[in-house]
Amino acid sequence: MVSPSPSSQSPKPRQRIALVGATGTIGRATAAALVRQGHELVCFTRTDAVVPGATVRRVDVTDRVSIIRDGFAGEAFDAIISCMASRTG
Repeated sequence: MVSPSPSSQSPKPRQRIALVGATGTIGRATAAALVRQGHELVCFTRTDAVVPGATVRRVDVTDRVSIIRDGFAGEAFDAIISCMASRTG
């Protein structure tokens, strides 16, 4: 049996993804890959950072209320990805 060529496979459905840690090294690479793949990306950041192709929401990830109110904002997501890391290792 012959496998279908990549061009004949149906595209993956666009997903709505929340990304935490989008301003770090791995987070920036992850954000770029997700945007390149056509996903709708919402990044939760500590600052008003710029993440090309994504919506950025300023969130205090140590505060549950901020995560719910400022991050999720009553909206649904298909996936949540964390690329958070400790500044001190």
